[in-house]
Amino acid sequence: MQPQSVTLLPRCRQQFTELSAASWALSPGFGDISTGGLYTAPAVVLLSRAVTVSALDSAGHEIDNATVIVSSAKTWMILLGIFWTLLSLSLLGGLLANWPSPTRPASVTVYPPVVTLTSGEPLQFLSAAAGAGDTAVVWSAPNAEITPSGVFSAPPSPATGPFTVTATRNSDHAQMASAQVIVGKEQLIMNRSVVDASAMKAGEKIPFQAFGATGPVDGLNWYLSGPGEIASNGAYTVQGKSAAQAVVTAIDAATGRKAAAVVLLLPPDDPGDGRMLFLVLLMGAFGAMLGAARSFAAFVGSRGFAPSWSLFYLFRPMFGAGLALIVFFGYRIGAVSGPKGSPADPFAAAFVAGMVGLFADTVLQKLKELIDTMFPSTQDARPDKLPAQDAASPRSGQPPKSNPPPA
Repeated sequence: MQPQSVTLLPRCRQQFTELSAASWALSPGFGDISTGGLYTAPAVVLLSRAVTVSALDSAGHEIDNATVIVSSAKTWMILLGIFWTLLSLSLLGGLLANWPSPTRPASVTVYPPVVTLTSGEPLQFLSAAAGAGDTAVVWSAPNAEITPSGVFSAPPSPATGPFTVTATRNSDHAQMASAQVIVGKEQLIMNRSVVDASAMKAGEKIPFQAFGATGPVDGLNWYLSGPGEIASNGAYTVQGKSAAQAVVTAIDAATGRKAAAVVLLLPPDDPGDGRMLFLVLLMGAFGAMLGAARSFAAFVGSRGFAPSWSLFYLFRPMFGAGLALIVFFGYRIGAVSGPKGSPADPFAAAFVAGMVGLFADTVLQKLKELIDTMFPSTQDARPDKLPAQDAASPRSGQPPKSNPPPA
């Protein structure tokens, strides 16, 4: 009977020849065979199967047989190609949708920006520093007293001109902000020096009031610098958030008193822990997918793809995502060294996660060294322990030695 053994892909055919054959049979019945001995493989094959083709005589007895291996390689190549195309588009879409907006330039802000105090009256100034680096500031007020924590004390007698309170960033002296203090016979202070409206919607209102020594002051003129609207009674209305903040100022035309407050319109640059962890998962999966796709393409190109490794390729992105998350936790607490920069920087976190997924096996070896250092192991006396696995075993996540991926 010819041929004795053959390997076929789905939908492929093979003609078998046996001169004395009266009929043909399959065991198991996987595929079809004609009365003339033409075998046709099924259209879809998820698992490779071995089929015995038997040539029978007129009495139904077997004369000879041959073996057909119906390979699922083609099916898995198509499925993996579709899977990775959809997965890559989903991961890239997720990264673009969840990537934090560009950080605003590093800056310092002082609250309140303008205030009128009476002689000898103290006031606590506040500061906020945006951008990476040390957020501590150094306070200064020429010709007046101010504590290192920002408590300003007005001079005991009225001054002819306003005083300037300056906050200088400790990590970068080029970043500074100033506030104006007017010292007069009557004070004017806003009921709040800063309001966070980043989560508020258009149309929502924030009531502002300016207080003197005896209570709220009426008849003030209200001004606004920045997006939004300000009413004659000091009510601020949130509108289009086209700037980071807006400044609301109240002026008493009769006495020259001024007071101001800041409305924060945009959220802080920090993407938050939840969003950062999601980015790490996406980049870990993306890096692992790139590594798996590279290995898959190399085996297909060399005609060495084994369908039994299909589940390895399917679950590799999930493995990379989980490993990236573990390594990122270590990166954040300092147990694992990483590139220069803050672990909270989305670019640094994405780079680390992507490299962990792409070179997962190298990372596993380094993590094992870390665990051996943290938890020195003792001899395992289990009688049923599996023998040591080498780097090309399924446990290491690499294809077998007979089909090594290209370097």
